Amino acid sequence: MSTAHTHGHQHSKGHACKGDGSCGGKGECRSGAHDCEHEHRDGHEHGHAAEPAERGGYSGPGVSALPPLEPAAKFKAMSIPDLLRRYRKGIENFDRRIFWLDADQLDFAFLPEADVGRWPVRVLLGHLADAEIVFSHRMRRAVGEDNPVLSVWDENAFIDHNIYGGTDTEGLSPEAAHDRVVRAVGGAVAMIHTTRQWTGDWLLSLRAEQFDRMALHPERGGESVKQMLSYAAWHLEHHARYLACKLDRLVGKDATPPKAEGSAEGSAGGSGGCGSGCGCHGQH
Repeated sequence: MSTAHTHGHQHSKGHACKGDGSCGGKGECRSGAHDCEHEHRDGHEHGHAAEPAERGGYSGPGVSALPPLEPAAKFKAMSIPDLLRRYRKGIENFDRRIFWLDADQLDFAFLPEADVGRWPVRVLLGHLADAEIVFSHRMRRAVGEDNPVLSVWDENAFIDHNIYGGTDTEGLSPEAAHDRVVRAVGGAVAMIHTTRQWTGDWLLSLRAEQFDRMALHPERGGESVKQMLSYAAWHLEHHARYLACKLDRLVGKDATPPKAEGSAEGSAGGSGGCGSGCGCHGQH
C-alpha cells in the first residue's frame, strides 16, 4: 500500500484530501483521522512505509527514526535565558522546502504508516500559527491579570470547520497558482515569526519574578508564565520535525528548488524564488 492518503475510501487519481471532510469520506477525512493524536506524543510506534509515496518517490524513515527531541519536561527545566533563545529561534526550525510545494502537495495527507503525521502541510502551518496566538495571549494575561482563568480552543474543530481553507488553483496560470500557494504558506510563517519576535521582545522585558505569575488552565490546572513559555518552545520544535519528514516524502531529501517556467538557469524563480533583486537564487 502506498503512503498516500486513502483512509479506506477511493479518491480520484491525483486528488489530495484537504482535511475538511470534503472528499466524501463520511467523516474519515476529518480532523480525528488527521491529527495522528495531534502529532503530540513524545514517542511513536508507527511502522515505516514499505513503498514510496505517490509524490516525490522518497521512502525513507519517518519521525520515529529521528534522534529524539528533548521531552517537554526538559524544556520546563531550562533556564529562562535558554528558553528565550529557543523560543526566539522560531521559524528557523522550519525547512525551507515548504516554499517549493505546489497546491496538491500543500494539501496532501498521509496514512499512519508513513510515520510523518496525517495533517497536510497547510493544516500543520495553520495550526502552528493559531497556537502561537494562543500561547502569546495566555502569557500576557498571566502577567497582566491576577490568576486569570484561561480558555481552551478545539484545534480539531478548526479543521472540521475548514478554518484553514484549501488551496484551489484550478484554472489559474502557473504564476497565479504559485502566488496562491506562496501566500498560503507565507501568511502562516509570517504570523509565527512576527508573534514570536513581538512576544520574545516583551518577555525579555519581564522581571524574573514575573515568570512565576500564574494562570488557571481548565484542564491542566495552574500554569506559570515559564511553563507556558517552555511548552510553546517545545510545541513548535516538535511539529517542525513532522514538517521536515512530510517534506521528505513530498519533494525528496535531495530535491532542488523548482524553476519557474522560462526562468534562466541559476536565477531566482519558481517556488521559493524572490525575484531578480534578491540574490537568493531560489534558496529560501
